[in-house]
Amino acid sequence: MGSSKNPYERLMKLMSSALKLVAEGSRSAESLADHLQIFVFGQFRKVLVKYDDPIYSRIDRDQYVFVADGLRPEHFPVRGKGQTEVTHQYLKYDHEPTTEEVLSTVEGRSDIRLPDFAETMAYHKANPEERMKAPVISLCGTVESGDGERGVAYVLASGLGLNLDWDWVSLRWDQRCRFLVVCK
Repeated sequence: MGSSKNPYERLMKLMSSALKLVAEGSRSAESLADHLQIFVFGQFRKVLVKYDDPIYSRIDRDQYVFVADGLRPEHFPVRGKGQTEVTHQYLKYDHEPTTEEVLSTVEGRSDIRLPDFAETMAYHKANPEERMKAPVISLCGTVESGDGERGVAYVLASGLGLNLDWDWVSLRWDQRCRFLVVCK
């Protein structure tokens, strides 16, 4: 959401912004709707995902800065079939959230879900500049139990590149991290 605390002020900014686009005649109805959606809800990014691409059925270690020992393609399942346009957004926190907190937030909302591996990798391919702004975490892997605690496989995208890793759900993330989710 925006920085304005007054809902009327925010509404006026929204209406002014939309009217300006209409008056300029530079936007189609679809792009106007996208603009309003971004203005109200924050940045959404649409990406074409080709779920059946064979690249998602293997882990090519040359594509990543780091791959944790023992991670295999089955730790990063692909749920979709064919190809479709997927809308991504971020969950952001004003504190250092745990993985468990992020998982609980996603489970408690009906408008978003965690991305799968194909959705995550297609997003990063289409938006490589995003990882330069702040780390992007995608909890796109399996959640498994071991040593008395649950762990999750994830992709960490940062200025250094992409990492495939595995960590406990009690892991606390830096406040700058943004968590990639998919809009339902």
